[in-house]
Amino acid sequence: MSAFLTNSKLVKQLKQLSDNDLKEFGKYLKSRFGNRHSVLVDFQKILRNAHPEYQRKLLNKRKIYAALMSGNYNGRRLNDLISRLSKILEQFLVEDELKNNPILGKILLARGYKKRGADELFYSEVDKAITLHEIQEEKNYSFYSSLFNLKYNRYFYPATSKYELQIDSNLEGITELLEGQYLLARLRLVNESIMRQSIVNHYHSISDLDHLLAKARKMETQIPLIGMWRRITELSLKRNLVAYNEAKSFYNTYRELTNKTEQFGILASFINYGISQLNQGKEEYYREIFSLYANGVKWDILAEHGKVSPDHFNNIVNTACVVEEFEWLEYFLKVYTPMLPEEVRTDISNLSNASLYFFRGSKKLDDSKNGHKDLKNAIFLLQNVNYVDFSYNLRARSIVLRAYYELGEDQSLGDYIIAFRQYLKRNKTIAKNVVVANLNFLSFVRKLASTRLRDQELVDVEILRTQLSQLSPITYKSWLYKAITKIGMSQ
Repeated sequence: MSAFLTNSKLVKQLKQLSDNDLKEFGKYLKSRFGNRHSVLVDFQKILRNAHPEYQRKLLNKRKIYAALMSGNYNGRRLNDLISRLSKILEQFLVEDELKNNPILGKILLARGYKKRGADELFYSEVDKAITLHEIQEEKNYSFYSSLFNLKYNRYFYPATSKYELQIDSNLEGITELLEGQYLLARLRLVNESIMRQSIVNHYHSISDLDHLLAKARKMETQIPLIGMWRRITELSLKRNLVAYNEAKSFYNTYRELTNKTEQFGILASFINYGISQLNQGKEEYYREIFSLYANGVKWDILAEHGKVSPDHFNNIVNTACVVEEFEWLEYFLKVYTPMLPEEVRTDISNLSNASLYFFRGSKKLDDSKNGHKDLKNAIFLLQNVNYVDFSYNLRARSIVLRAYYELGEDQSLGDYIIAFRQYLKRNKTIAKNVVVANLNFLSFVRKLASTRLRDQELVDVEILRTQLSQLSPITYKSWLYKAITKIGMSQ
């Protein structure tokens, strides 16, 4: 049994709460249990003081017990307190959801009345929930699913007259809701299936796809969200510019019909298309991908519940560096770094700032300005860092290596190439093709460095370009081409 609360369910729950959530939870706890169980209130205050990092030294069970209770340490008593506070927190979260979702409250209340045969009260709550649905602006999958269930349950409620004309006239509308709900679910599942096939390179046939898309075309005038997912699905299938532009235009028109999570899910489909074009060598798509991410920031749809995905964060940093949007990136890092998961925040922040320094310093050198300070800052941030994630290590080492090359510090460069090569050969967790791509990169950097030293000798840069074009796999090919161009310009 651990002597610390660090890995307890309660601490895991509390880590997900914002400062405002904790404040409201404190009020909730005090109003419900303050007089009868003041020890719970005091316990929550101790844990709140450890927020947000919840460092191990602040979560010693014996010290917490001593602060709350008199007498010798009793592990069973403390565990009971931990369990009770965890359950109260769960109840708080449920009630908070009900407070922020009046429709859900009406649905649950109607269900309770139905269970007890309170017909009049059941109809009253269902009708209120239906009205709340019909006036809300967001019309995502959950909207159609919930509205269908409400109308269906009202129509088939035992006390509903089978001769009530108003109900009969709604039957077609209920059926349309069911069909719309089904189509949305199928389109999203089909799109996800297509996307996953592209990742794992495994073919899986999707039955009745043409029929599904044809039905979607007929219904999208009544339910625009169907039109949106139909276009996303066709983009996933066709992967061409016409499908991309049509889907993006439709999205820009109807984006606000759905919630932020779904908005970003669709935006991610556009980003995936851009990445597929980059993989075909179309580097102009860096600018397009940056524009998509920048819109995600502008519309405030990147973060969910105050958290941002490390993968998207890294992609944004890399894309902004490539298109040289350095001021925008500084703003992004300031706002979004605190939203990274705690366990990777420091590593990603370090790597992201080093990327900014490296690309900005390299750009200054290209413009005949002094970029040495930025390049040295990039090296300083990364030269003694060893990340747990090997992909972060590879990125960090490549930045240091390129910074040494850009600075013309050939002795340090040579030493670093040797150390980098040893790391690749020693680390057995890195995929073989990744190792080969990085080893090829190191060899070509060494070739360029030695070529650059031959001051009195003209270098045929076209031969270098041809050699690079024939070398595969290899990382950072674009940077290598730029390095070759600089050699040519310096002659």
